[in-house]
Amino acid sequence: HYRDAAYVATLLHEAARASQPAAATALLRHGGFDANAALEFRGSVATPLDVATARYCAETVAVLLRAGATPTLQHAAIAASRATAVAIVTALMERDDDLDWDRPLRSGETMLHVAARTGNLDLVHLLLTSGGCSVRLRDAHGACPLHSAVAAGQALSEAMRSDASW
Repeated sequence: HYRDAAYVATLLHEAARASQPAAATALLRHGGFDANAALEFRGSVATPLDVATARYCAETVAVLLRAGATPTLQHAAIAASRATAVAIVTALMERDDDLDWDRPLRSGETMLHVAARTGNLDLVHLLLTSGGCSVRLRDAHGACPLHSAVAAGQALSEAMRSDASW
């Protein structure tokens, strides 16, 4: 498949960077592009899914997942602070129902910790209702997700405390 010599990346990487889901779809339909191609892209090794997630483009993420891109918890963690996080995490859940949402990330936090810390109540709700996340797990510093919510702000912690699962 075509690679841009300057970036050693594919056009699929570029479509992900440009948040162009229609272009990604056309390239994948054309053939010769690997949704899991880990190539040097702008100074680091990345897959098209890495690039689309970092650009917070839920539509391109969905296209790549349908094409067989392999999601990781790190993809979800990158997106956690953005409004697109729910769409990205939902797409990850639909693609791979074996992801362990309670597994610690590189930061030592779980996805629920990250969602609570970033103040993303919609993602907190999704992780509790569909991800099966535990509210009792502690991060590397001994904090539970509610501690992270309190640190994120009173409104989020009040909303979380009103949820019967807490």
